[in-house]
Amino acid sequence: PASSANGTQWSSFQITLDMFLAIPSAVQLLLCGIVLLIFCRVPRLRTASNLPIVNLVASDFVRAILGFFAIPIFIASRTVTPSTTDNLLCVAFRFLNNLQFAWSSWAIAIVAYGRYDAVVNVFTPKFNKRQFWVSAVISWIASLLTSLPPLIGWSSFGFERKKYSYVCSTGPGSKGLLHAAYLPLF
Repeated sequence: PASSANGTQWSSFQITLDMFLAIPSAVQLLLCGIVLLIFCRVPRLRTASNLPIVNLVASDFVRAILGFFAIPIFIASRTVTPSTTDNLLCVAFRFLNNLQFAWSSWAIAIVAYGRYDAVVNVFTPKFNKRQFWVSAVISWIASLLTSLPPLIGWSSFGFERKKYSYVCSTGPGSKGLLHAAYLPLF
């Protein structure tokens, strides 16, 4: 192990391990990209029952992109004391990560409702394209609203000092109960 500028211990093995995070992201990016491409090229797939699945795949596609975005943050947090640029990257990453997590959660709920509707109303499903788009837009707005509080002062995004490195995380921001309430609410 070598010492970094901030006195933490790190090894080339840890950095190599961080680089291997790109492999699952690349596979996920490729597979989600194929599904999205097929959906765009084959109009008959654009049914009300498939739209929620595509919404979920789009969320996973964003997750894969964030996986690539995370690698420099992980490496920076292992090697040096985070700079202002690193902190900005961390804030952007955590915000986008929270946004994507909320989007995925809502997308899964929409898929579940669509499947529920198909089972309950076997002969006349009521979940149509219009209802999907309304529920999708509401879910995107809700995802944005649940991800914004740390950017406006309720809780915080940033680096936390751990034993041997810094970790980019969502934290309470201050020791007050109101700030700490964001994490369980999210």
